[in-house]
Amino acid sequence: MNGYTLTDMYIYPVKSLAGINVNRWDVVETGLLHDRKWMIIDEDGQFLSQRRLPEMALIKPTLKDNCLILSAPGMEDVNTPLEPSIEKNSIVKGIIWKDLCNVAHLSLKLDEWLSDFFKRDCRLVRQLDNVKRSVDPSYGLLSDQVAFSDGFPFLILSDRSLESLNHEMQTKMSMARFRPNLVISGCPPYAEDAWREIRIGSIDFRLPKPCSRCIV
Repeated sequence: MNGYTLTDMYIYPVKSLAGINVNRWDVVETGLLHDRKWMIIDEDGQFLSQRRLPEMALIKPTLKDNCLILSAPGMEDVNTPLEPSIEKNSIVKGIIWKDLCNVAHLSLKLDEWLSDFFKRDCRLVRQLDNVKRSVDPSYGLLSDQVAFSDGFPFLILSDRSLESLNHEMQTKMSMARFRPNLVISGCPPYAEDAWREIRIGSIDFRLPKPCSRCIV
């Protein structure tokens, strides 16, 4: 992989909200630190995404002063601590695909803010630090963990793949449409589909399979 370069990194603190482009970032057991650590659930505990609420793309998260800050058009900013104190009575059930997880319900203020913006009842929840969500054992090891990402801790994409797609479709889709964590340059289009092991810096990655991107 001589000549291949990691050119961009993105984190998505709240599942399905806008991402944040970062230059340096810590890697933890579930992927990039704070990546998909939060998600929004409906009144039944089901996770919400842009598949059901496209306007989720309009909410921009910021990490500052040990807080997660949410900004949206026409709304005052709202925030929550990155490491909140979790009361036992704040633990609720959240459903993400087939996984039923204990999650931390954060505050009524956040719920009201989100519900006002989306015009429907919803709540912001955070993954509990002591609750492990495993990767599909068909593709990973028993020790592999993920936060609230759909399947895996990292999504890798090359800039040449996007260039090729835009050329074929005669359009100009941005990298943000595909929500990668790691963007690689210097490789042929779609080369990443065949990679099974790579190293970035001192970190070794296993690439179990290509990702079929959803309608988003």
